[in-house]
Amino acid sequence: MDKEIAPEHELKDDKKIVNESMVKLVMQFTNNIASILEYAEYLEPIVQKHDTQDFLNMIEASSRLSGFKEGVQLIQLVKAGLDPENVGKKISDLVDFDLEGLNIKMRAMQELTRENPNLFNTPKIDRPSQADKAENLKFLQEEALRTAGFEIKPPINRETTFSDLALTSNLTVSRVNKVNMLLQTSLITLISMFESITSDLLRIYYRAYNDALPSEVKQLSLSDLKTLASVEDAIEHIIDTEISGFLYRSVDTWPEFFKTRIKVDLGLIDMDWGIVVEIYQRRHTLVHNAGRVSRQYINKVPEEHRKDAKIGDKLLVDMSYLLKSADSLESWGFAIINALWSKLDRQDKLPRLVGFSYLMLHSLEHKRWHMLRSCITEFIKDKGIPEPHRTTIEINLWLSIKRIDGLEAIRQNLDSFDHSTTEKGSSAAVYALAEDLDNFILAYEQSDLTVTELKAWSIFDEFRQDVKFQDVLSKAE
Repeated sequence: MDKEIAPEHELKDDKKIVNESMVKLVMQFTNNIASILEYAEYLEPIVQKHDTQDFLNMIEASSRLSGFKEGVQLIQLVKAGLDPENVGKKISDLVDFDLEGLNIKMRAMQELTRENPNLFNTPKIDRPSQADKAENLKFLQEEALRTAGFEIKPPINRETTFSDLALTSNLTVSRVNKVNMLLQTSLITLISMFESITSDLLRIYYRAYNDALPSEVKQLSLSDLKTLASVEDAIEHIIDTEISGFLYRSVDTWPEFFKTRIKVDLGLIDMDWGIVVEIYQRRHTLVHNAGRVSRQYINKVPEEHRKDAKIGDKLLVDMSYLLKSADSLESWGFAIINALWSKLDRQDKLPRLVGFSYLMLHSLEHKRWHMLRSCITEFIKDKGIPEPHRTTIEINLWLSIKRIDGLEAIRQNLDSFDHSTTEKGSSAAVYALAEDLDNFILAYEQSDLTVTELKAWSIFDEFRQDVKFQDVLSKAE
C-alpha cells in the first residue's frame, strides 16, 4: 500500500501547517458526525411522542363530538399498546369493552372498502354529525398506523396480544410522519458532512501539491485573469474548479478519481465502497423520488446492498440505518484522510497519532464499535506506529471485536499476548479483556493506569459490579 500512495510531486506547504490542518480536520469530522447523531437520538423520542399525542388528541376530539364509542375503544387500545411493558400481554387483561362490537364495525368498514375502494380516500372528521362511522373508524385506524406505527386489524379476540398489533414500519402508508422526516434529514446532513470533509481534504492536498492539479483545470481564461489579484488567488481558483468538478461526480466514480488523480487506491482499504454507494443512492431516492426505489438505484447499488429491492418499493430511514450509515461514512472518511495524510508526511507519525487518538477515544466513549474496528484496522497497517501506542491501539481493536462478536472471537489474541515483555498497564488491560479479575488486579498494582482510565475505559465494564474491582477503584481515588 505504501508504494501505491508514494508522493509524486513537490510539497509546497510547510509540513507543520499541513499536519495541523489534518489534525483539525479529523477532530472537526468526528465532532460533526457526533453532533448529528446526538441531535437525531435526542429528538427522535420527543418527535415520536408528539406525533402519537397528536393522534390520541384527534381521536378523543372526534369521539367526543360524534359520540363514536369505537373511537374511545381504539384510543384505549393504542394507549395500552404503546406501553413497552404491555408487549405480549393479552388485550383482555388491560382493556374493558366489547371487542366483538368493535370487530363488527371494523369488518363492516372492510366490506364497504372492498365494494368501493375510493370511498374513504378523503375522510372528514371535522363534520362528525355527517360522518359515516365506518369511514371515521378507517381514518382513525390509518392515523394509528401513520403516527404511532400501530396497526389494528380485525378480528381481535380476548387472546390477541399487543405484540400482534405493534408495527415498526409504515410501509403501507403514503404520508410521511415527523420521525421519518427527522431521520431522513439527518441522513442527508451526514452525507453533506462527508462531502464537506472530503473537499476540505482535497483542498489541503492540492495546496501542498500544486503540481498534482490536472493540466486541464490549470488553464485560465482572460476574464478569469482579470478577476485574480495574485498567483495565490489563481491557484485557489484552480483548486476550487477541481474540487467543484469532483463533487459533481457520481459517488461510484470516486475510487477511480482517487486512483488516477491522487494516486490513492481505495481498493486497498479493507472496507466496502458499495455501502457508500447505497447510502448516496438512498439519499437520491428520498430527495428526488419520494423515497421510492428508482431504476438508477437498481443500476447503481451492488446487488448485495439492495436486499431484493424492486422499482417502486419504499426505502425507509430508521435509527438503525442512520447509525450504520454514520459508521460507514465516518470509517471511510477517516480511511481516506489517513491515506492522504501518510502521503503528505510519511516521516512524522505523531500528528497522525494525535488525530487518530482523538477519534479513537471519542468512539470508545460513545461505544461505536463497528466504526472503531474499521478505523483501527486501517490505521494499524502502518508498521511505523511506535510503542506503547501500537499495543494500546491493538487492545482497543480487540475490545471492539469483543463487543461485536464476543470474547471467543479474540481468545487466540489474548492467549498469545506476551505479558512478560509489555508494560503493566497494557497487561492489565488484556487481563480485563479476558475477564480475569485476579490477574488484572496483580498487573494493575504494578501499572500506571489512572483513575480516569479505570472509570471511563469500557474495557473494564465487566468488572464494575464486582466488589474486588470497586475496592481497587476506591483505593485509587
